[in-house]
Amino acid sequence: FSFITDEVAQQEDDNWTEGASSEQLAAMTRSFKLFDRGTTYIPISSVISLMQVMYKPLGFVDPVTLSVDTTHSAKAAYQLVRAELNLILQAEWDERKRIQKKGFLRRLMAFEVLPRYKTRFAMCIAYEDLMKVLLYWRKPDMVPYNLKVERHDRIKQTLRMNAALTISDFFRGTVARRKREKMQGYLRKRVEFSTWQAEDAHRVRRMGIVAQVRAENKRILAERGNKSHGMEMRLPSEKDFVNMDKIDFVPPIMQSHRELL
Repeated sequence: FSFITDEVAQQEDDNWTEGASSEQLAAMTRSFKLFDRGTTYIPISSVISLMQVMYKPLGFVDPVTLSVDTTHSAKAAYQLVRAELNLILQAEWDERKRIQKKGFLRRLMAFEVLPRYKTRFAMCIAYEDLMKVLLYWRKPDMVPYNLKVERHDRIKQTLRMNAALTISDFFRGTVARRKREKMQGYLRKRVEFSTWQAEDAHRVRRMGIVAQVRAENKRILAERGNKSHGMEMRLPSEKDFVNMDKIDFVPPIMQSHRELL
């Protein structure tokens, strides 16, 4: 990060006018460590949360008021950052596919063991890549001119990726809304049933009796020193038998269980 640091100018500026100080870079690192689980990678899905706890200019938190920037420009900046991070992951996937198409010996020579910590996240981005992308889009005045020229084609690819992600978010949101509407109907029935059973006098009376029996059993077991998770384990002393006879017809004085309910 030689082009974003200025060790000569030790006076800190919230807008990094003369560059970022060591303390400001350390604050960025501390914010990153909140999401990396002890590694140098975080999922792309956590980037928005990271930017909401990171100070400006790279993040969305005002250093003075500690308020989070939720304007449309901040949302647009996050979308562009996310798009370029996806381009980085796409380049890594393309490189893996290219290596897999080679012969066995060439693959063995070009084989690179992935770090174990990188497998903790499905779509993860490295610390260095994330900070550089944040700098490109959040603080472009600190990027050298020659690097801006080299990024001309990269910006076009980022815009195309952003459009693709926007379309993907739309369809994903449509499916999510349909599932939410379906679940709301199911949950509404469950709530109605829970409300009914909470107000039903017979069920309330039964649950009260069950609670009393359980409390009494728990007290007895505590007195006996039994620690079998509230259950008394003992063998039956006698057996009871029930004779069940099949009848050809139902007496007219009986009612079905469904009708009674």
